[in-house]
Amino acid sequence: MNRTLIALALAGALAGLGAGSADACTSMIFKAEDGTRIYARTMEWGASDLKSEMMLVPRAMAFSSSLGDGKTGATWKNPYGFVGVNAAGLAYATDGMNEAGLTVGALFFPGFAKYQEVKADELATTVSNVDLVNYILSNFKTVDEVRQAMPKINVEIEKEFGTPLPLHHIVSDATGASIVIEYMDGQLSVTDNKVGDDQLPRL
Repeated sequence: MNRTLIALALAGALAGLGAGSADACTSMIFKAEDGTRIYARTMEWGASDLKSEMMLVPRAMAFSSSLGDGKTGATWKNPYGFVGVNAAGLAYATDGMNEAGLTVGALFFPGFAKYQEVKADELATTVSNVDLVNYILSNFKTVDEVRQAMPKINVEIEKEFGTPLPLHHIVSDATGASIVIEYMDGQLSVTDNKVGDDQLPRL
């Protein structure tokens, strides 16, 4: 748990750093001498105060993904507890780490993100894009598990923050494996993330 607190404390501290009018974000993972990996990110979204709070989510909580217009998507209970950082007081983590050491971050992806068109009979397997961090942290232990699961769900954009948010997501696990999840032109892309010295993931 100490490693978790260190990682999320650093992420929370960096979340408060703005970069003028820039509309971008950066995530990074630092590798300590003892092999511990620490996830962090910037939240470069103009000068807005996102009023971020820490979230502590125990196991076996009931989740349902709101899809807007009165529609409900996937429902689940989480086999993994997690901690995270939210925005605007809403119950959606922008970043987090679960008890298995899996980290997920949602980063701005304007001009590129275009999500799937979901049919009425697909709602039970659909998660909103702002709920994807919670969904992944809740259900998976490793990057490989996430990679295998993503084609089995649909992801739809939702306006929970007052405007549609174009996002992509970085997922890393305790082994150092990392992937980037993106939706462009309605198509899922899952890419290995191996940029940087010693193949440390950055996005």
